[in-house]
Amino acid sequence: MRALLPPVRDQGQRGTCVAFAVTAAHEVARAAGTQVSEDLSEEALYWGCKIIDGNWKSGTSFGSAAAAIGATGQPLEAIWPYQPRRAAGTRYDPPSQPSADWHKSGLSPASFDLASVRAEIDAGRPLVFGLTRQARSARGRARCRRRADPQLLGHDMGSRRIRVAEQ
Repeated sequence: MRALLPPVRDQGQRGTCVAFAVTAAHEVARAAGTQVSEDLSEEALYWGCKIIDGNWKSGTSFGSAAAAIGATGQPLEAIWPYQPRRAAGTRYDPPSQPSADWHKSGLSPASFDLASVRAEIDAGRPLVFGLTRQARSARGRARCRRRADPQLLGHDMGSRRIRVAEQ
């Protein structure tokens, strides 16, 4: 499975984990059945998510990623490279407006129970899902740092993959 996935990338200290996971799944989908692999722009997907979110705070959701990848899509990384040191909270715009060379796709919700997850994988659809990360307080109690997106989203990509984004 590892051979079909894009290389691990460093998102820096930005809350772009959902954009990285969805981009990796999108790249696998576009490469399915071919020898061509494309490096798509995480920055463009995250920008699209933030437009949909209506804010520039760090982080986004799978719902926003699903809407952004279907509405604006993603150009190649060479067109809009990722900026790992970009400050959260500041609006920014793409170097060029979305156009026909921005690749669109779609995500669809799936159930989170084990049988459904297995069925999606057996059908050749990779899954992208988020987990809630918890930190321990000084008293040893777990506290939730962010709410997890309640949907498990799969995408029909024609190859078997699971991609996890920590939220």
